[in-house]
Amino acid sequence: MASSVPPDEADWVEKAAWSARLFREHLRRHPGVASLLRGTERLGPNSLAGMQYSLELFIGAGLSPRLASAAASSLATFILGSVHLNLGLDRSDPEESRHLRLLYRSRDPAALPLLVQHADTLAEVTSDDEFEVGLNALLTGFRALTQNADIAPG
Repeated sequence: MASSVPPDEADWVEKAAWSARLFREHLRRHPGVASLLRGTERLGPNSLAGMQYSLELFIGAGLSPRLASAAASSLATFILGSVHLNLGLDRSDPEESRHLRLLYRSRDPAALPLLVQHADTLAEVTSDDEFEVGLNALLTGFRALTQNADIAPG
């Protein structure tokens, strides 16, 4: 479980990662909330406070307000999608991995050669692995936008 405050020495990327993990943990503890956060429901006081926090980070890092808003929204969308996709699944459960492994191995290798060939490895990928890869990719992209502000859209 993430700490309730980011480390003092954390830079904006580390703070964004901290807040993303905290938001994901909250949604996983309260799965009904994730399904409520659509459209205007994302404009409640807690969502607005989260957006304010993200805007402070992204504008402070050098993004325009427009691009910072898009970055904050895309990060929230990624977190929500990650939680929605994995509701009710426990990819760390050995039985779940075994079922995936059997499913992948049972496919036609002519039609799905990589799935069959890498069944053991693919079955071990957890939702935490997926989340961390996606979070890292997004934050790496956001960092690149701040470093190339002259070519960044918005």
